[in-house]
Amino acid sequence: MRTKLFAVTILSLLAITVWGQRSRQERKIDPYYDSFNYTKAIEKYEKLKTISLEGKRRLADSYCKTSNFEKAIATYDQWVNSDLASKDDLYNYSSVLRMKGEWTLANQYMTKFCALYPEDMRARNFKSEILKFPDFSTDRGSYVVTNLDFNSKEADFGPTYYSGSVVFASSRSRKLQLKEVYNWNQKPFLNLYQAKVFRGQFIDPIPFNKSINKKWHEGTASFYMKNRSMVFTRDNYQGKSGSGEINLQLFFSDYIGDNWSEPIPFKYNDSEHSMGHPCITEDGKTLYFASNFPGGYGGVDIYRSQKDSFNQWTKPVNLGDKINTMDDDMFPFFDQKNQLLYFASRGHLGLGGLDIFKVKISPDSIGEVENLGMPVNSISDDFSFIIDNNSKSGYFASNRTEGKGDDDIYSFKVIQKIELSPIIPTAQISTKSDSIANVPVSLAVTDSSSDLSMKSVEINQVEKNTRKTHNLGEGKEGSSRKIEQTEQLEQAESIELKHLYYEFNRSDLRSSAITQLESIAKLLKSQKTLKIELYAHTDNRGSELYNMRLSQRRAQSAARFIVNKGISKLRIKSVGKGESELIKVCAECSEKDNMQNRRTEIVIPGYGRSEEDSTEFENLSDSVIHSKTTSQNKIVYNELIDLKSITEKNNNQLIRYYLYVASFPNDIDAQKLTSNLQKIGYNAEVVDMQTFYRVGIGCHTMSAARKLYDVLKFKYKSAWIDMAK
Repeated sequence: MRTKLFAVTILSLLAITVWGQRSRQERKIDPYYDSFNYTKAIEKYEKLKTISLEGKRRLADSYCKTSNFEKAIATYDQWVNSDLASKDDLYNYSSVLRMKGEWTLANQYMTKFCALYPEDMRARNFKSEILKFPDFSTDRGSYVVTNLDFNSKEADFGPTYYSGSVVFASSRSRKLQLKEVYNWNQKPFLNLYQAKVFRGQFIDPIPFNKSINKKWHEGTASFYMKNRSMVFTRDNYQGKSGSGEINLQLFFSDYIGDNWSEPIPFKYNDSEHSMGHPCITEDGKTLYFASNFPGGYGGVDIYRSQKDSFNQWTKPVNLGDKINTMDDDMFPFFDQKNQLLYFASRGHLGLGGLDIFKVKISPDSIGEVENLGMPVNSISDDFSFIIDNNSKSGYFASNRTEGKGDDDIYSFKVIQKIELSPIIPTAQISTKSDSIANVPVSLAVTDSSSDLSMKSVEINQVEKNTRKTHNLGEGKEGSSRKIEQTEQLEQAESIELKHLYYEFNRSDLRSSAITQLESIAKLLKSQKTLKIELYAHTDNRGSELYNMRLSQRRAQSAARFIVNKGISKLRIKSVGKGESELIKVCAECSEKDNMQNRRTEIVIPGYGRSEEDSTEFENLSDSVIHSKTTSQNKIVYNELIDLKSITEKNNNQLIRYYLYVASFPNDIDAQKLTSNLQKIGYNAEVVDMQTFYRVGIGCHTMSAARKLYDVLKFKYKSAWIDMAK
C-alpha cells in the first residue's frame, strides 16, 4: 500500500527524446516496468547486451524501487557526470546517494543541482533546509526507539489507535490465504490486522474484520466518533482506470450492531488516480489524506477535506508548497490536541528515503516544517508516525536494515533531559529536604526564565566514580522518587589519540589502527556518555567521486570495529571527507605525503582530538612518486593490456572495477578467501556491502577485468564484474 502510491516514477519528469534508439527487445520490457513488476523488469534489462539511455533510467529506477541502491548508483554512474545527464538525473542520483547514507556526496550533487537550476522548487527547498542538516542528522537523545517483537518478515506498517488496541496494515500470510502477490515487490497483498498492546509491545495480532479485508489491498485506517466509525484505504476493485490500472480509494464504514457496515466510497474518489493514508479528526469533520491528483506539486501530495454545514465533504484542498514538494509527501497524522501535522516526505531534505516531519497547522496558517531527526529518521524509509494524546510515546514504521523484515513497526518514547551543566543556564535544581543516605530526596527542576516546572526529567548525579539516576515524575514541585539506579563508573583511562592510517586504495584496518581503536572502545565502555566522531580522508590520486566513496568505506570500517566491541552505533558518527581536506597539497607527492593524507581523524567531544603519528612514516621515502598529471594535477592512469598486470598489485593505479568472486555474511570468512587469493598474486580485498561482505579482485580497466573473468569463471561460477564503489 505504501509503495503503490509511489507509482509516479522518475521518468514522468523526463522528455522521451531517445525512443528511436531503443531496441525492440528493450521495448518488450516496458509492460513489466509500467505494471510495477520491477523485479521482472530488472531481470530482463540485465540480459540485454545494449541498452538505451532511457532504458538505463528505467533500470536505475527499478533498482531504487526494489531498494537495490548500490546497483542504482552504479547505473547512474555510467552517465550522470556526462553531458547526457538531465536535471532529474542529478536530483535522482543525489536522492539515491542519500538513501545509501552517502550524505556528503549527496549534498555536493544537490549543490551542483542548485547552481544549474536555481529556480527549481527542489533547489529552493534544499537551500532553505541544508543549514538544519547538522541538527537532524545527529541523535540528540530526544527519542528512544525500539523494534517491536511481533514484526514479521513481511511488511508491517501504518499503525493507528483503536479502542485500547492498535490496527495496522500487513502483508503477513494468513491461513488458507491464496498466493496472490503484488507485482511491485512480489509480496502478498496487504490486509488490516488488530493487536493488543502490552507494555508498548503488540501482542496476539489477528485479521481485523472479514467485512473490511478482501482479496486485494486493504491498509492504513483511521478511526473516529469513539471508534464507532472508520475510514480506510482499499484497492478500487470495481472501477479500473482508463489504462486498466486498479488505483487506491478511500472508504468509510460504521460499526452497527456487532459488525462493520458495507464500506461506502469517499465522495471524491477518482478511478484515474490514487487516494490513501487517511487521518480523520475525532469529530469526523476534517479528513487528511495523500493523493496523486493532477494539479499537485509533484508525485504524491497531502490534501484536506472538511464537512460543510450540510454535513457534506468539501472538495479536497492541496495543503500547499510549505508541506508538499515535487516528490512524494504522504502518511499524514494530525495531533489535534497540539495542532501538529506529522507526515512523511521524500522532497524535504532528509537522511535517506522517506523522512518524518512535523508542522504546526491551523485553518488559517501553516508553520515551519521540522525534520524529527535521528533516531526516528534514518537513511531508509521512515513513515506512518502516530503519537499518543500526552505526546510521550507512539509508533512509526521503517524498512531500515536492522529490522526483522520488509517494513517493521517501531515504538518510540519522547525523552526530555536536563544536563547539569552551565550549557543550560536556565535549569535550576533545588532540594526540598536534607540529603540522607537511603532516604528519598525531594527535587524540583524549574526553568528560571519562566519559573515553570519541567516535566518528565531524568537527572544524572555524578559523584566521584558513581552515577545516580533520579526520575522526577511529572515534574511537579516537591515530587520525589527513590534513587533506584546506582552505577559504578570506572576512572577514564588516559589514552593518546592518534590518526589512523591506510594503505593506498584500501579501507581495511592496519595493526596500529586496531590497537588505537581497541583503546577507544575500552574508553567508551567505561564512559557511557562519551561519543566518538570519525573523519576519514584520502590522498589526491583518483577521481573526487571515487575518493569520496573510499573515505566513506574507511570511516565505516573504523566505526564497525568499535560497534563489534559492544559500543552502540548511535554513539558513533562516521564521515567520509574524500580529498577535500588534504594535509599535504602537492602535484607530485611522495609516499610519505600520501600516507599523511590517507588518515582517519578521531574526535571525542569533551575529551580530545587525534594528532599525527610520526612513527607511521619513519620507514617511508621522501622521494617523489613521478606520474603523468593533467592541468588539475590529477593522475592519468594507463590502460592495462596483459594478464600479468591484472594479477599484480600496483599502488600507483586506481582500482576502477572489481571482479567479485564470492559473498559472505561475515568478514572473517571473506578475509580468509582474500588472503588465499593474495598469496597467489591477485589484488584481492574485502569489500564491505553494509549487510554482507564481498571478495573482489581489483582491476584498473574493464578489459583487464574481462580477461581475469575468463581465467576464473570456471572456478568461481558466480563471479561477476562491477564498477568500484
